[in-house]
Order: sequence, then C-alpha cells, then structure tokens
Amino acid sequence: MEILSSLFFFLCGACVVAALWTVLRQNSAAQRLKRMAAGPLLEPEELDEESLNTLMGETPSWLIRALAPLGGEAALSGSTAFSSLRTRLTRAGYRSTNAPLQYLALRVVLVISLPLIVWLSPLYALTAGRFELFLPTLAMGLGYVGPSYFVDRKIKKRQEEIDRELPTALDLMVVCIESGLGLMQTLHRVAQEMAHMSTTLSEELALVTIESRTGRSNSAALQGLADRTGVQEISILVAMLTQTERFGTSLAEALRIHCDTMRKRRMQRCEERAAQAPLKMLFPTSLILFALVALILGLSAISAIDQLG
Repeated sequence: MEILSSLFFFLCGACVVAALWTVLRQNSAAQRLKRMAAGPLLEPEELDEESLNTLMGETPSWLIRALAPLGGEAALSGSTAFSSLRTRLTRAGYRSTNAPLQYLALRVVLVISLPLIVWLSPLYALTAGRFELFLPTLAMGLGYVGPSYFVDRKIKKRQEEIDRELPTALDLMVVCIESGLGLMQTLHRVAQEMAHMSTTLSEELALVTIESRTGRSNSAALQGLADRTGVQEISILVAMLTQTERFGTSLAEALRIHCDTMRKRRMQRCEERAAQAPLKMLFPTSLILFALVALILGLSAISAIDQLG
C-alpha cells in the first residue's frame, strides 16, 4: 500500500512538472517568428527610465517578501560573493535587482524538496534497504549544484550568441557611422535591426542607449555593456570606442579596422581548433581500436579453445 501511494504522488508530481514544461517552453523557431512579428525592439520615444526598468526586469513585491527568509536578504548587501553572484546572473540575462535573492531561495527550495520527492518516489521504496541515504543525498546535491549549472549554461549560450552575431552588428555600425549618425544613434539603430537576429545583443545595445539617455556618460554606458556580457570581443570593442571618443579620431575608420582585425582573430581561432581536432580524436580512436582488437582476439581465443578441446 505504501508503494502504491508513493507511486501515485510521484506520478502526480511528474504530470504537474510536464504540464508546466509544455506550457512554458517555446522552441527556437516559434521564438524567432515571434521576434520577427514584434517589429523593432524600442522606438526612439520609448528610450526613457521606464524602458530601462522593463529591460532590467522587476520582481513582484509579494514574491520578494515570500522569498526573503529563504534567501537571506540582509546578506545581499556589501558582500563580494553576492556581488560576483549578481554579475553572473546579469550575464545570464537575469538583470533584476532581486535576482540573487531568488537564486538563493530557489537553491534552498530545491535542496529541501528534491530529497522529499525522492523519499516519496517508488524507487526509494524499492531500494530503501540498500540505498537508504544515498539517493536523498544525491538529490540534495543536485538541488544545490543544479541552479549554478543552469546559470553557467545560460551564460555560455548568451555569450556564444553575442559572439556569433557581433560581426553583423559591426558591419551595420560602420554603415550607420558613415551615413552621418552619432555613436548612440548608431547603437540604437543597430539594436532595432538586430532584434530579428539576436534578442540578446539587441537588448544589450538598447540598454547602452537607454543608460546614455538617462544621464550616464557614454564611456560608463559602454563599460556597463562589457561588464554585463563578459565577452572578450565586446570588451575590446568598448575599449576601442572609448579611446576613439576620448582622442577624437575617426570612428568609421576605427570600426572598419576593428572589423578586419576581429575577422582575422576569428579565422585564427578556427584554424587553432582545426589543428587541435586530430589530437582530440586520438583518445576515442585508440579506445575504439582497443575494443576491436579485444573483440577479435577474444573470439579467436574462444574458437581456438573449442578446436583444441
């Protein structure tokens, strides 16, 4: 009877999780079509502090009050660890000021709930005598490590998207600069044009323009872009734009030279990866050859034993 009740609760929880995943999940094609139908990310008259709050993200007050005891809201101020956590979450796309609080609360909830789910599952009832403490401990470890792994994967995915679409954005910047637009007008125009190709890069460029309109200097807004993304090519671009603005050199010429240099660096990285491919294939190839040799020798040995016997 206990096994049946555990199986019932486990199936109910699995059905709820599957239903939520089906409702909330959207495939990449649907997201791309949605971006194409949405039009420009921001219109010029929308560049104000309200748009900045929209892109930065806000958390409902009732959720903050509910999660504050779990996340330790008092510890979120003035700590180096929490500052680095806030930077990681920002690079993952979670720009809300309460994102570290939600992250810590989610980790506490998973550490408590996953062992309980394992304890109610029929697998635990069947293996209670041999793995009584192993499975709940494993679930607790997964609940603690899982959010960090998810954030790291999200950061890597966003950085790869930005690095892939940055050459197109730079080409558009060169065209806009040569047509007579200023730096911030160029970034806003590029953000609008890139909304259909990369939402991540478009939002980051739009944030630079909005911060500049709300009173921050251009260099500070560009440095914020480098800090939010954590992409090396963005940092190099920000340094080049800052020096160009400081010394008053030609921005179009500097951007064109930077585009050529970036393409050469990308080609060098591709050649480096191509040169590393044979070395990376050596270990799995040796394992396959070893398995084939063992299989052939084993069959030959069995056949010889049968003949001699």
